[in-house]
Amino acid sequence: MIQNYPPTDFSREILSGVPRVEINNDEQLGNEVLQTTPVFLLFVGTDERIRYINRTRPGYALDKVVGSSIFSYLPEEEHVDCRIAMDHIRKTGQPYDYEVSAYDADGKLIRYRCRTAPVWKGNEFVGYSIAAVDMRKPQAGDVGSSVSNGSLPPLEHLGIRIDFVRYKAYYGNCELGLTPTEFRLLTMFVRQPGKVFSRKELLQAVVGDSVRSRTIDVHIRSLRKKLKKGRYLVQTVHGVGYRLRESE
Repeated sequence: MIQNYPPTDFSREILSGVPRVEINNDEQLGNEVLQTTPVFLLFVGTDERIRYINRTRPGYALDKVVGSSIFSYLPEEEHVDCRIAMDHIRKTGQPYDYEVSAYDADGKLIRYRCRTAPVWKGNEFVGYSIAAVDMRKPQAGDVGSSVSNGSLPPLEHLGIRIDFVRYKAYYGNCELGLTPTEFRLLTMFVRQPGKVFSRKELLQAVVGDSVRSRTIDVHIRSLRKKLKKGRYLVQTVHGVGYRLRESE
């Protein structure tokens, strides 16, 4: 069963967005709600494969998505947040809330508010539930947001700025010209400055498990080179991995 948690503004927003449906039995109720709710709902097993999804993104067939890796389904720009959420759940057993952006079938950027939570079968941890709600439509009780018009606010830390709308990164006023892998790496660091990431964590989040752990050193070296005077911000923690300097 899914672990119950106290109601939050997030869960109230989800429930307020479910339209009125006419039903004749419990099975129809479940199907109607899951198909018409504005929320994307997924259940992902501990092997990171999708076990259930209520509906797919445009261009994806349901029978192809179920059974596939969550990371082959999600856009690359969402991999870091999903890895962080799963890591948080494995370590704390508690849900993780975050926001992501994605393009719809018309090429419009959409912001989603997401919650990833642990799923339990008795005392056994069996996977993750993921709920994502479209933030373009105001929800009941929503008192406003720093996100508007589908745009994602930039991340900033010690002179580094991540622009998700343009998919660019800057140090000071200089664009860094990062590769997709370097962009994901820097995003992961800026989201959690001071946190030490092992090479394995970084690989899983931004590259995948099919390459050797030392490959991450090559990407870090290139990232530092592009940061130039800011290269000191990416610190090596010997015997462990890397972190982004927390303060000057």
